[in-house]
Amino acid sequence: MVTPSDNAPFCEIPSSEEVWECDLVLLSLGFLGPEREIADQLKISCDERSNFQATQQAFATDIPGVFAAGDCRRGQSLVVWAISEGRGAASAIDQFLSRPNGSTPKADSVKGPPAIPLEERLIVALDLPSANDAKTLVGQLGREVMFYKFGLELFMSGEAFAW
Repeated sequence: MVTPSDNAPFCEIPSSEEVWECDLVLLSLGFLGPEREIADQLKISCDERSNFQATQQAFATDIPGVFAAGDCRRGQSLVVWAISEGRGAASAIDQFLSRPNGSTPKADSVKGPPAIPLEERLIVALDLPSANDAKTLVGQLGREVMFYKFGLELFMSGEAFAW
């Protein structure tokens, strides 16, 4: 048997071992946080559980241009939180990269297709042509699309836009 102590998360209690016969054992071992190598190399601040510290709404760490979301930021949680945090972080990164005076290249200075206006990034369900497979929809829209359980993501010019 183990119990929390002041100097370690858990310590063994001497002579507390027991043997129980059973058909099945399920272990819930918990989660101690992400490994430290990335945080140490990038010098990202971490909390006492070694989770990356990042602002609540912007997902930004104390290193400009470095963002954290999901388990590495909040600790072990449900997949729905990871999905939500991933979307929030993607939005924050998009805002960071779209800064008017930022140091990142703008769409017109990068060779390749032009940036897609926001109103063209999303397709409202009512505007979708009647298609029951991705190949037909691609032909009708002239875009690559993929069906996902939680909606559509459009892939154009190597950039992903989600509703």
